[in-house]
Amino acid sequence: MRTNILILLLILTIIVSGCVNEGTQSQDTQPTDTLSTQLKELCLKSSFPNTCLAIVNEDSTLCESAENKDTCDLELAIIKGDVSACKELTDLAIVSCYNSIASKNKDSSICESPDHPSPGSCYSISLAISAEDPELCKKTLDPSRCYIDLASKLNDASICERMTTLKQRCLAVVNEDPDMCTDADYPDACLNEVYKKMSITKKDVSYCDKMTLEITDRDSWGCCWDVAVASDNPNLCESCMLTDLCYGFVAENLKDPDVCEKTNSPERCYYETALSIKRSV
Repeated sequence: MRTNILILLLILTIIVSGCVNEGTQSQDTQPTDTLSTQLKELCLKSSFPNTCLAIVNEDSTLCESAENKDTCDLELAIIKGDVSACKELTDLAIVSCYNSIASKNKDSSICESPDHPSPGSCYSISLAISAEDPELCKKTLDPSRCYIDLASKLNDASICERMTTLKQRCLAVVNEDPDMCTDADYPDACLNEVYKKMSITKKDVSYCDKMTLEITDRDSWGCCWDVAVASDNPNLCESCMLTDLCYGFVAENLKDPDVCEKTNSPERCYYETALSIKRSV
């Protein structure tokens, strides 16, 4: 009798457990279904619908009908983090594939792949920053630039001590202290970098206006864009040059296709935002 009761309890436990698991699974899959629908709708509205659908569905067979097959194959390899797919790409795409996956995976060993046609280019500033590894700066084409950018990103002045040139500029940027540029090599360039850093951390575009005229227009635009992105505020784009590009950057960062509707031609923005959403999941 006791054995029968124990068996009955065990059966009931399994049934109840199965119901709970089934309910939990349904809740877990619901956001994925919703996301898939959203991405599909974005792709269909985008400038490259077939390419977009292939990438968000991670379906290489769909790349055959993509508007740009090379781009489709490349983006799909990066999304999947599939290094083995890189060597199947065209020459220029191969380099981008290895370099992008190395940065995405924070894995410098990918740069040493025997199939990488240009391993030196793989040791990039973006790789050093994503891996948060100052040692990798030594292997980049511009170690000083790498040290400054990494020290600024990590807010770590000790990284500046590794430098033999532009050390004072690095310290000024990390400390956000314009006065430290007085003793730096190329003081105006130093001030530009300090004010740009301050504009981003303080989310105040007025610091961009303090940048000197000895810079390219692109630097000035970039400062304004960076503040808009850092502030998650597309309205700041209204004060930037090339407003549509600014809206696009903010939309990608926020993963918010509604921002694309502020542009004159939202189709490209939908495409980039769909890929940005896909990369984050």
